[in-house]
Amino acid sequence: MATENDISRWFDLGLNEGAGHLIVLQDGSRHEDYPLYVGRHEDVHAVAARYDGVNMQRVLAIYDLATALEPQLDDVLAGHS
Repeated sequence: MATENDISRWFDLGLNEGAGHLIVLQDGSRHEDYPLYVGRHEDVHAVAARYDGVNMQRVLAIYDLATALEPQLDDVLAGHS
């Protein structure tokens, strides 16, 4: 499972690469979480739908890289992602 440090590192990497969103996915077969970056002009929900439930993957959270991370982490931890 991704830690808060993992998510923070992925968030910063996405910002540095010019992405618009970070989707955290889980590989159900290996139980590993990993990042997927979405371009600023892509529909993040359409991208998430292409991955969620495919090949034992599931979307755990979506982060907007144009918004501060901390409030978004609080929402995810509260189940509002």
